[in-house]
Amino acid sequence: MGTRPRLELFIAIAFAGCADPFDHHPWEVDVPEELEHLHATAIPAVRQAIGSDSTFRFAVVGDPQLYYGELDEIMDAVEARDDLRFALVVGDLTDQGLAQEFQWYADVAYGRDLPVVSLIGNHDHLGSGRIIYQEMFGERNFSFMAGGARFICFDNVEFESDAPVRYDWLSAQLEQPFDGPTLLFMHIHPTDVQLVGAPLAQLQAILFAHPADAAFMGHLHGYAVSELPGGTPWATAPWVRADAYLEVEVRPDTVFHQLVHVP
Repeated sequence: MGTRPRLELFIAIAFAGCADPFDHHPWEVDVPEELEHLHATAIPAVRQAIGSDSTFRFAVVGDPQLYYGELDEIMDAVEARDDLRFALVVGDLTDQGLAQEFQWYADVAYGRDLPVVSLIGNHDHLGSGRIIYQEMFGERNFSFMAGGARFICFDNVEFESDAPVRYDWLSAQLEQPFDGPTLLFMHIHPTDVQLVGAPLAQLQAILFAHPADAAFMGHLHGYAVSELPGGTPWATAPWVRADAYLEVEVRPDTVFHQLVHVP
């Protein structure tokens, strides 16, 4: 058997059973049509779920980061409660920013009766992750109003991202007068090394001038609480491997939260 037949046999064996072996690769950026622009329907669903209620509860879920079995259990527990209107996942939807990971995440988090909003995290910036996130969900920095409250979702990833952090965008959002609670969501918490120096100084200055009623983050993989200069209280949601999430209650004049463990 000559060299060419050997090569053809190797290729045939290597790709046996693959309908199209070149259709998928780790850096694929194509997003299935049914998973494009998920926030275009998720955010209106949040508004509908809250309705005109000015007092309501929702869940903040931290870092799935490839542990989608644990995420599924938490989402099942959140969805089983009648008093939680939606869930917001505060980033690290993936571990390596791969298209398949994003799809695994969406398969678990979406397609439920429970509306879900998803923030970008530092792991989601890896590789082509930022492009995939934007195709699957929409803009990385976004805000919306629901139930008399304002929700500001801000991409504050410094290290893994080559896109500048838009502190000007955050400042502009908070400067806008709003008669109701303002909730801020970021992935990186203020005590992390990513924010040491100028980034933390910018964040503190913005929130000192225009405090939020509450801020929620992930990244720490555990639960922590503190307060930023100016009075904005913040908390981190533990990652899904901790079998826990944050329950947040919004009232017209204040915001409460508590840590909830999933049995």
